[in-house]
Order: sequence, then structure tokens, then C-alpha cells
Amino acid sequence: MFNRNTLALMAVACSAALLPCASAVAENWNAYTYINTPVMTAGSMMQKITQQVTEQTDGDLTVRMHFGGSLPIQATNITQSVSRGGTIQLADDGFPYGNVPIAGILNLPLLLTSEADFDKAVDVMRPALEKAFAARGIQILAIYHYPQQVAWSSKKLTSLADMAGSKMRVSSPQQAAFVRAFGGTPVTIGTPEVAPALQRGVVDGVFTASSGGARTWKDLLNYSYRLGPNYFASFVLVNKKAFDALDPKLQKTLESVVQKNADWGTTQMRKEEQTLTDEMQSEGMTVTAASAEDTQQGVEKMSSYWEEWASDQGAPTQALLKKVRAAIDK
Repeated sequence: MFNRNTLALMAVACSAALLPCASAVAENWNAYTYINTPVMTAGSMMQKITQQVTEQTDGDLTVRMHFGGSLPIQATNITQSVSRGGTIQLADDGFPYGNVPIAGILNLPLLLTSEADFDKAVDVMRPALEKAFAARGIQILAIYHYPQQVAWSSKKLTSLADMAGSKMRVSSPQQAAFVRAFGGTPVTIGTPEVAPALQRGVVDGVFTASSGGARTWKDLLNYSYRLGPNYFASFVLVNKKAFDALDPKLQKTLESVVQKNADWGTTQMRKEEQTLTDEMQSEGMTVTAASAEDTQQGVEKMSSYWEEWASDQGAPTQALLKKVRAAIDK
């Protein structure tokens, strides 16, 4: 017969044996991006993330990829979708500005005119950005960026003067201010709607990179003027509650996979930019380098807007912009 001590030891042993089973319950997540195709590098990046997370966690965290337009989530509503959790736990968000206004500093027209400037700005802003997203129940896993967003059009566009009267698709209020400053009309639509809008004449042109949307929309565009208002920042976000519920090992794997692929995305698009631009030019695209006069005119015209915009956002944004300008010496 078993005595009480023996029975107690057996109970502990059985409980210990069951613990791995209880902690090994697989997590099933959904990921979403505003990009509507894996052909674009950013779309491929997100696809790699979801595949690698599933593989490297042996299925303990399975993430299903959903591309832009496949779910009833507008590009400008991705932040809210991640914040709520539920359907979407992980997302690539390029349009958080209505929910996290300070992110708009990265879009101020002709403020950040080099990759070095952009990197310095992100370093300065990261703590404030993390705090702003955290207030919405979201954690930033990575920030990556496209090459400079330059002007493209189906109509003649070889100088800033040609922007007058053009309907230009914009991805932020800051880009909209740039278009208005030079006599154009800004139009805000999500990435999946750009091609139909170009086909129907709803917009004449867009701001994007050769390694971004231009590679998808090139058959609908005829001109590329290599002057653009900003670099396009994109944020890989995770619902904080869902992330905190993961086993620490799964958290580390997710963070590592996301950061590695975000770095790859930035580097890959940088490598592709000139090659793709040359290819498009050889196929008939009219590519015009930005003139020094246009560049100077653009900076002079937009610099007052930087401070006006920050003033409208409030003292914290003004202070953050001041730090960014000091970091880039501008």
C-alpha cells in the first residue's frame, strides 16, 4: 500500500509532467499590411516574418499573413486594429499619423533629405514614439523605411512648376501640405486603391520610391521627377496584451525575426532603387533629376511649415522637432 507521503510525491510528479503540455498551447495570430502584394519588397518582408516566426517557434506561434485589401481594414485604420487586438495581433503600419501625430515629424517635407538624417531623427524620436504607441496598447517591434519618396505622374512632371494643377496621391498630411504649396491637389487613398485611381484619372500621380509602389504602378506612370518631400517610415507593431501573454522565448524569437527582416527590407529597397529606376527609364519612363534651384526653393518654402505644423500639435511635438533639428543641424 502507498502511504500519504508516497501519494503526495506521485501527485507532484504527475503535475510536473503535465506542465509542459499546459505551456505548449500554440498561439495563432493574424498579421496585416497595407501592401497588397508580396512582389513589393515590404510585402515580401512581412511574408518572411510570418513564415520565419512559425518555423522558428516550431508552430508554437503561428502567424497568418493578410495583404492589403484582403480584410476590411483601411490603411489608415491599421493602428486601431492592432490596438483593439482581436483579429489582428501583428501589423505593418505606414499610416499611423492620425493616431500618433508625433510620427508626422518624419514626414515633414524636405526636413530629412538623407538616410543619415532619417536615422538620426528616428534615434531621437524612438522613446517618444514608443510611449505614444504604448498609450494605445501597442508595442513597436521595428521601424524601417523606403528610399526617398519622389514624384511620379502620368502627365508631364519634370519640375516643381509642373505640379501645379496635378492631382497627387499623398500618404500623409505633410505630403498634402507639400502638394498644396506648389499648386497641386492632394488626394488621400490607401495603397490598394492607387492603381484603379490612376486608371480612372482620380489621381495624376503619386509620391513613392522606385523600389516601393512605382515597381507596381509603373505601367500607369510616364514621368519621374526625382525630388520628393520625405522618406516613408513604416512601423511593425504588435498588440501589447497579446505580446505580453507570450512565453518569453517566443517574445525573443518574434522580436529577433521582425528586426532582422525590417533591416533587410530597408537595405534591400536601398539596393534596388537605382537599378529599378534605370530599368524603368530604359522602358520609356521619363526620369528627371531634381534641379538645385527646385531643391532650394522647396526647402525655403517648406521650412516655415515645419514649425507651424509642430505648433499646431502642441508643446511636446515642438520640443521633439527642436531636438530632431538639432541632431541633423538644420
